[in-house]
Amino acid sequence: MDAPVSAYRRKVSGLSVETRALLADGAEYWSDRGPADLDDELTTLMNLDQPDQAGEHLRQIAQALRRNQPISVIDLTRALLLTEIGWVSVVLGPDDWHNVYPAGEDFDASDAAHWTALRRAQDELQLAGIPASGTDPFGKHPRRGWPHH
Repeated sequence: MDAPVSAYRRKVSGLSVETRALLADGAEYWSDRGPADLDDELTTLMNLDQPDQAGEHLRQIAQALRRNQPISVIDLTRALLLTEIGWVSVVLGPDDWHNVYPAGEDFDASDAAHWTALRRAQDELQLAGIPASGTDPFGKHPRRGWPHH
């Protein structure tokens, strides 16, 4: 059974500095201040039904993470999804992710460190109950009538 809408509105705090920084970078990359272009399909997938404001919303998510402010489960799920797409996919994600996560002189070691950081963030978010559902965190909930953040 999928989680109720209230589980997605729940605010989460106390995430590690590393996790907050990783997700903030991911959200910022796709925001109106970042180099990526968030398309309508991805905004719809993430239950952001106002594509013209999605970039601004992602910037606000990034700012909240950087300021260590409580953030909703749904927004953390969005930031995680975008970070994962950017990190692992040059097909669906950007092909210049290295601008966000530049490799050091030893590319293999740098890449391994970044993968480790992503896995730690995923584990930390899972322990915090994010996403609220393991099935379909965006599509089974009303797109209208409840706040997106």
